[in-house]
Amino acid sequence: SAVHLDLASLDSVRAAAAELSTLDRIDALIENAGAIMPSKTRELTVDGNELMFGTNHLGHFLLTALLYPTLAKTPGSRVVTMGSGATRLTGIRLDDLQSARKFSAWAAYGQSKHATQAFGFELDRRLRASGGPVTALVAHPGGGQDGNSPARLGVIEPTTGQRILAKLLFFVGGGKHTAAWPAVRAATDPDARGGQYWGPRGGLSGRPRNGKPARVSHAPALGAALWAESERLVGQAFPI
Repeated sequence: SAVHLDLASLDSVRAAAAELSTLDRIDALIENAGAIMPSKTRELTVDGNELMFGTNHLGHFLLTALLYPTLAKTPGSRVVTMGSGATRLTGIRLDDLQSARKFSAWAAYGQSKHATQAFGFELDRRLRASGGPVTALVAHPGGGQDGNSPARLGVIEPTTGQRILAKLLFFVGGGKHTAAWPAVRAATDPDARGGQYWGPRGGLSGRPRNGKPARVSHAPALGAALWAESERLVGQAFPI
């Protein structure tokens, strides 16, 4: 069965979480959905948050907070937040998380992915400190291109031109199917540990491995400040 979820709407997140909370258990929560530079101009969610920050981070933060009780009662459960290699080329501004003062689609996207990574690492720190029963990890997909992906009717249907372009411009990258491997490994590998950062061995492609994230995303001070601000923005306390 499917549950409707629009991460750009906090009300939709609450409704989806209420439905999912009726489950007896949740073994893994992979926070893979996201908006990737949908426009060159700054756009807002229905709640008034910058679209990429609101969708990629705040929606997932609220979803995790609301589903945590079910995750906590499920032995061996895991939360995998989805980062990006873009964090190695961008920064994050705590004083302008919503990119209100200065907007660049690329910078705002990178900032939203710094936030998802920082959230995952801060979640791991808090779980370790409290002895919480959930394991938190972060993954990144590398360079998954539509043109390098198997066709899936109604989901991904690359044209011949897209396939040729992908081979020419992204010859070191993989497809959407290989981009899923790091998150799947983080969610299911019995040897994976909390706080790890799973991504393709070659950066853009290759078998998944535990690697090192951008230092900025891993900073405890950023994680703590972002956590408090996220609670305020979504109107939901998330104590662990």
